[in-house]
Order: sequence, then structure tokens, then C-alpha cells
Amino acid sequence: MFDRLYPFRGLEWRRYFHQYTTPRDWKRGARDIPFGLGAKTLYVDGTNGNDHNDGLSWKTAFKTIQHAIDEADSWTNIFIKDGTYSEALSIPSGKSSLSLIGESWKGVIISAEDTALDVISDSNSFMNLYLKAIGEHYACLATGGRNIFKNCFFETSGSSTHAFALSGDDNLVSHSETSDSVAFGVHLFGCRNEFAHCRLFGSNTVLRIEEDSDDGLFHDCSFFNASAYAVYAGGGSNNLFYHNNFINNTNAIYDNGYNKFLENFYDDHSNIDNGFGIATSPYSFTGGSDPRPVVCRNGWLALSWADADLVAAIKAVTDNLPDNGSLNDLAAIRAVTDNLPDNGSLNDLAAIRAVTDNLPDNGSLNDLASILANQKKYWHWHALHSDDYHVIAGTWSVVDYSGQHLGCVLSNYSAAALNDEISVPFFAPSTSALTLNIRCVTNSVSGIITVYVDGQSQGTLDLYSASEQYNVIKTISITPARAGINILRLRVTDHNASSSDYWCLISEMWLS
Repeated sequence: MFDRLYPFRGLEWRRYFHQYTTPRDWKRGARDIPFGLGAKTLYVDGTNGNDHNDGLSWKTAFKTIQHAIDEADSWTNIFIKDGTYSEALSIPSGKSSLSLIGESWKGVIISAEDTALDVISDSNSFMNLYLKAIGEHYACLATGGRNIFKNCFFETSGSSTHAFALSGDDNLVSHSETSDSVAFGVHLFGCRNEFAHCRLFGSNTVLRIEEDSDDGLFHDCSFFNASAYAVYAGGGSNNLFYHNNFINNTNAIYDNGYNKFLENFYDDHSNIDNGFGIATSPYSFTGGSDPRPVVCRNGWLALSWADADLVAAIKAVTDNLPDNGSLNDLAAIRAVTDNLPDNGSLNDLAAIRAVTDNLPDNGSLNDLASILANQKKYWHWHALHSDDYHVIAGTWSVVDYSGQHLGCVLSNYSAAALNDEISVPFFAPSTSALTLNIRCVTNSVSGIITVYVDGQSQGTLDLYSASEQYNVIKTISITPARAGINILRLRVTDHNASSSDYWCLISEMWLS
């Protein structure tokens, strides 16, 4: 009777609980996990494992990854020892939310004379996998959605096949690479996919975007070595490319005219600096242009300060990078960007020091003092990264505006827009007067805004014009209340006698 009441006593209970939970779950407490439905953890060791084992520890690890996938339930974590696994993996639609985690970067090599990884299901994550296809096969084909690929490497020996094909929606690919030996890098069919901090190669074409591949986001990536096009966007719409490097490509971009490119670096552009890190002329390509190309590799790092000296300093670093831009796989540069707050103010100077202290002594960035003197000297806000504003009154949101730089504006579209107000923090190095620059759209329904710094009125700006005008820069002199963080407030207080409403449409603000 006692055994019937407590069927999982002793070792049998422990085995069951270990199979369906992890030590972290034990720490939280079993009461937080539906009994028998916790996360399962399996282990794979290609050298010492055996598929007849239970896979529940490194000592009893499986030998093959596919066997672990077959044995896994949804929400299972699969840890994989470094080694070469000659198998073609498939995650069927009946299994979701699996995590395949390799031991180290490029240490887990999955090699197959077929597609090395075929992801049919949704909501899986893959980390530290080197996916290698032999012959005319994808290294990875992902038809499922909401999957995450991080620190993955894609390679195929096929001369006419892409290394990575992504036809599902809402996937994230970050800190990953295609091999510099592939002819074609990424083939994109799905919608709302994001590529971030990736290094993508293709001796013919790096990225090809097909019809109906819409609303994707590509940022902080580098596109290398294309003899045809780095990005061939023959299909798709509203895909946004910003803060990317285009290096050593015969043609950077072919676009169908429906995608957006902004603040990227192109090594074949004239790149004459306007004093704020932006080239004096747009970068034109087949089907469109980038209206605000940066003048040096990773040059957007300097835009938050809008300081010509810092632009030159970062250019000195990037000009001395190896041709593939690695600088220890850009770890130093990433150390800076990963520590930047959303407003780009770089509160932690340790990040800059970590870069400069590890640079080779080749004369670049020797004058660290000048960098430190310029840190936080200027401030820059834009609608693409608009989390750092606070709505005081009214309804404000970021909306698409194709004629405007950045392709969007922060707007107070509403029925009663009078007295709508937002606040934004900004940094000032002293209490000396500065010029506030506001890039906006002016039209016949725009209002007049009053600018306040820490509650003190600095004056008004009239955003009215008889016809709609894009990328108008309005300026006003402001006096910070203190050296340090101040609060900027914009309030719609009136409208021109000729205006019919009180709208405010702004895409950027900066100090000079």
C-alpha cells in the first residue's frame, strides 16, 4: 500500500525527476514545474557515447545527435561534445522548442552528403554548430518559424547552392557566419527574419531575397567578397538594412525598389566626411540608394557623439583591420557595441579602454586622451531606437514614412493633438549653450512645439509648411541645466494660422 501511494520513492524517483528536470529546476523547486512535464536534458558525445545509453549524463551520453533528437520531447536541451558528426539532422514538425548546444565555436562539426540540418518545426534554438554539407546541398534549411541560430557556421561545397536557406518566418540569426569558401551565402524566402552581428560571405552572391520575403531586419552585419551582388533583393519589400559593412564586393546591392538601406558602410563609395561621420553624398545602387552612408567601417559607433575627431579615430582602427575585418573576430568592437546603452551614450568607458588596450601598437588610436575628452560630447536620438523617450501626454508611436531618412518618424497622430508631449533624456558636457537639431517632416497639418530643458522654456519651432517637405532640419539654441543628464521635453502648444492641426513628425534629434 505504501508503495502504491509513493511510486517514485528512492532511486527510481530520482531517475525520473532528473530525466525531466534540470539542476536549475531543482533549485527553483518542483512545485514550479508541472509534474512530469519539466525540461529534459540529454547529452551527446561522439567519441565516448553509445546510443544504447539513456543519454541523461555525460557518462551515459548518446553517440549521435539524431538519436538524441529522436528521444527528445519538446523543451529538451541537448548538449553536444566537440567532434565531427557524420550525420544529416532533421527536426520534424512534431518536436518543437528543442535546444541544440555545441561545446564551443566551430567545435561541433555536423557533416553530411545531404542537408546537414533540416529544421521543420518551430521555436528551436541552435548554438555553436558548424553545419557542413558535401555536394549541392544546403548546410541548413529552416522551414520552421521562430527559431534562433547563434554562433553557427554554415558551409557547403556545392557551387550552385546556398549555404543557408531560410524559408520560415520570425527567425533570428545572430553572431553567425557563412564560410568564405561558399559561392552563395544565404537564400531568404520567409518574412520578419532578423540577422544581427553576422559575417556573411559569398564569392558570387552573399544574400538573395525572394518574392514575398518581407519586413526583414539586417543590422551590424558584414557582407564580403561578392562577384555579382552582396545583396540581391529581386523580391521582397520593407526589408531594412542598417549599420552594415559592404566589403570587397563588385556590386554591393541590387534592389527591386521596395527595401530600405540606411547608414551602412560601402568600401567603394567616395566616403567624404560631412564632419559627423556621414558621407556628403548618398550611395547609389541599382534600384535605390542609401541616403546616409557612414564613412568608415563600423562608423555608426561614432554617430552617437557626432564628433569628427572620433570618426577619424575609429577610421584609424578600421583601416588597420585585416581585410576580412576580423580583429579577433570583431570581439573588441563587439565589446564596445554590446555595452552601449540604447541611446549610445557609452556610460562605461571600460569598453573603449578594452579596445584600445588590445590594439596592436601600429599608431592607431594612440591618443586615447583625445577619445576620452570627446566621450559623451554630443548626443544623438533617432526613431529606429526610440525606446528612450517617455510619453507625457497624447498618443505617440513610430510609423513608417518612406520619404524620410530612416524610413519612419515618431508621430502624435490623434484627434486632439494639442498639448501632446514627450520627454527624452540627453547628456551635456557642460552648461554652455548648444544647438538642438531636429530632423522632421513639415506639412499643412503640423503644429508648433515648445522646447523645454528641465522645465525651462528654450523657445518654439513651427513645423508648418504649405506642402509636405521631408528631412527638414529645425534648429534651436538650448542651455543645459547641468553638466550631465538633462531632460528635454517637446510639447505641442499651438499651430500656425494656416495649419489645420497640431501634428509633430520627427525622425532624429542631435546636439551640436
